[in-house]
Amino acid sequence: MRSICSSGYLGVNEVTTGMSYAWARTAALVVAVMIGLLAWVPQPAEAAAKTKITFWTFLDPSDAAPRSVAQGKIIQDFMNKNPDIEVTVEPVPLFNLDSMLITATAAGGGPDVVKLFSAWFTQHVKARSVVPLNEFAKELTAQEKQDFLLPWDTMSFDGNLLAMFHEHRVRMLWYRKDLLDHAGLRVPKTWDEVGRAGGKLASDRLIGFALGLSRKGQATFFMEWLIPTLWGAGGQLLTEDGKAAFNSEAGVRAFQLIKDLVTTYKAMPQSVVGLGEEELTDGFKAGTVAMMPQGTHRVENVRAAKGIGANLQTAYMPSFTVDKPSPAYTTGQMLAIGTNSKQKEAAWKFIRHYLSPESQLLDAKIAGTLPVRKSVYADPWFKTKDAESLVQWKTYIEQYGRTMRYPEKFSVLQEWLAEAAQQIVVKGDPIKKTLDDVAARWNAEIGK
Repeated sequence: MRSICSSGYLGVNEVTTGMSYAWARTAALVVAVMIGLLAWVPQPAEAAAKTKITFWTFLDPSDAAPRSVAQGKIIQDFMNKNPDIEVTVEPVPLFNLDSMLITATAAGGGPDVVKLFSAWFTQHVKARSVVPLNEFAKELTAQEKQDFLLPWDTMSFDGNLLAMFHEHRVRMLWYRKDLLDHAGLRVPKTWDEVGRAGGKLASDRLIGFALGLSRKGQATFFMEWLIPTLWGAGGQLLTEDGKAAFNSEAGVRAFQLIKDLVTTYKAMPQSVVGLGEEELTDGFKAGTVAMMPQGTHRVENVRAAKGIGANLQTAYMPSFTVDKPSPAYTTGQMLAIGTNSKQKEAAWKFIRHYLSPESQLLDAKIAGTLPVRKSVYADPWFKTKDAESLVQWKTYIEQYGRTMRYPEKFSVLQEWLAEAAQQIVVKGDPIKKTLDDVAARWNAEIGK
């Protein structure tokens, strides 16, 4: 008789009586070899190791909103075309993304690819949280470079291309067509017309025109109204060397308009000092806000709300004169490669895919996102009714588009100017002195 030891091998010393030791030892070795060979039997082939890249974005892939859905489809399409690359999406809250990127980069981490907002980008130049794309961008042909709506190298600093726009957005006058039609009002083209129309529409349950002065969200909502309004008045926010220029005649005119909209036209209540983008957008959906300044990137999402649809219409941002609108304040989301990325080639490949005409068209159709590539607008879809708004926005940018280079501490300035507007509206503080005080404070801040 024979037995099996705990290891699974035949016990050399536990052989049947009369069996030679040599034979038993040989048998044991044979079985051991066989078991060893079994371990080498080819298993089902594992998939070839993939290159993995992480993507930081404020758009949550689990969200059903149009922009998130479009992002998901673009990523999946990229992985289908590049089965050797896997993209892991790591959603980060919008207002935390920049600080988290800087912190993670300083600690040796961070993403391979990151989506960043142009108005908050300058802080990453000094922090070196993203890498130059110059070497990668060499593969762009001259035709491709001419295909961008804004210069392809807009986000270059000291000769280094640090990011590329993947979508544009422009500040427009949003209006509820149903409410204006019911009141027999035409779409206003000047700020005086906005004030008068807003005053006629305003009631205890309706804000005629809403400009939120809240400092929540870095006061971005307020600032994206102020900048084109300053331009429309013939002024500017800052000088070429970054010093304050808003405490000018144009600045006084812009802030006087805010006060007049509350006190003279009565188009909006004093309570706007505590309202921000989300509250006013919700009010627009609910029909308690008739007009407001807002970005094109949110149009599709709001139109999808119950009872909105074509009642949300957009118009060029009004100015102080009837001959032309305020300049089209153009910003957008951009893609960059994190400084500590170990997969820069794959990251660039992903960015190229996101900027491709195919991805741009997909984003436009699903999310109403404004493409950055001119050639995309040649697609027959842009002749359909569904694309009318995008064509309007593109035309506005082509005719009046304007961008600016933002200071590193731009978020600080935004909050200070929103606070100044609150003081002027609520406390009645003198406009020129209030702006001069903010200007002195800002010039001291950047001089540190």
